[in-house]
Formats: sequence, structure tokens, C-alpha cells
Amino acid sequence: MDNPDYYLRYNKSFNRMGGQMRYVTADNQVFLLTLVWGLEA
Repeated sequence: MDNPDYYLRYNKSFNRMGGQMRYVTADNQVFLLTLVWGLEA
């Protein structure tokens, strides 16, 4: 595979399904707080 995202364990199944995959990294604490604030609004 030419795409390094393939080697992330949870991306292997999605890669086999075909289509285009975009991988984004984020700080879990910031992501979860932003999600909670967005859901409360």
C-alpha cells in the first residue's frame, strides 16, 4: 500500500471497502470538549 494511513489498524477495514479516506489527527481532550459544547448549544 502506498498510503501510510492503511497501516493504522482501524483503517484497514475501511480501506478494503474502497472509496476515499481522509485521516485527521486531533487532541482527544480538545475534540471531546468541543463536541460537548457543540451538542449543548
